[in-house]
Amino acid sequence: MTRVLLRGICYPEVATDQPITCGSYRLRALLASVVAKTLPIFAQRSKGKPLCIAGPQFFGNSSFADKLIVKEILPVKSRIALTITVVLVLYIIVELVSETTVRLLIPDNYIIRVLTKFVFFSLYILFIVPYIIRKSADITSFGNYMRRIGLVIYFPFNRIIFAVLTCYFIFIISQLSGSLIYYSTRSSHYIFDFSRHSLLGSQSIIAGIFEEILFRGIILTLLLIRHAESKAVVISAAIFAGIRLLNMLNPEMNQSWVLGQAAWAFGLGIMYAYMFIRMKSLIPLILLHYFLNALVGVWFPGLDTQDVTSALYGILFFGIIPGGLSILWIRFLSRRWQLGLARNAQQ
Repeated sequence: MTRVLLRGICYPEVATDQPITCGSYRLRALLASVVAKTLPIFAQRSKGKPLCIAGPQFFGNSSFADKLIVKEILPVKSRIALTITVVLVLYIIVELVSETTVRLLIPDNYIIRVLTKFVFFSLYILFIVPYIIRKSADITSFGNYMRRIGLVIYFPFNRIIFAVLTCYFIFIISQLSGSLIYYSTRSSHYIFDFSRHSLLGSQSIIAGIFEEILFRGIILTLLLIRHAESKAVVISAAIFAGIRLLNMLNPEMNQSWVLGQAAWAFGLGIMYAYMFIRMKSLIPLILLHYFLNALVGVWFPGLDTQDVTSALYGILFFGIIPGGLSILWIRFLSRRWQLGLARNAQQ
């Protein structure tokens, strides 16, 4: 595959004798198409070097023609796959570095440890990731990057809060039902204990914010460039679930429970991805993810046993049932709100 760079700018795909990939300016794309068809090309293929086009007689001077370059690049799908792999690997490295740093340098102060990890991930997401994905996602500015990954609000904030709270209510009912059934088969009983929350926990704050930015805002956005919505949703959910399998490297964790965790993470990943596509914003996903992580110990303490039985209950009452109902509910809400926006626009 080849692409045309004219004065340092990439152009959209146009119909030429040879395939050309790239950007978003139709007028310049047409020019690139004409140039590619009419200029005599004198190029010597050499490994690692671009193919240069010469044709000063066409423009009347050589300086302009010298700025037209055709070079070989990876196919778009391969480039996106490579970009996602790099982003994931660096995310894991940032996780390891931040965890090692807080354990060695900040062993006691829990709040400072969370803030330190927050700074590590913020620097990665705000400064390193935009540079990595700029070509694959056509990022032209920091504001464009923030819009592409969904750190914006399209619906009124009160509607976002309503969607988050109602979806969370679905999860509360499902988790309480699972707890009652789970404890009915055991000698112990479910006891409501709000002290089991982790509202200031690292898994609530860091995971709630940065997992959504990574897996939905960045990875799902990249997948949607070359895949249909349904396929992109399934792939992003599979990656979200697959990253949980790294917990198997921890000898203290039950491997059967880790498989269950990955299974319900896949269901939650589909729900989060569907919400992102429907609501076009990460804000409701971040809020819902935060509450789910922070309060799961309150509503479903049985998960702490980390055995096969609790894993099965988790798949059913923390993944499949509430995730499926939330998808149906968000579908209903988004359709109704979009109809309302359309009517307001017509008026």
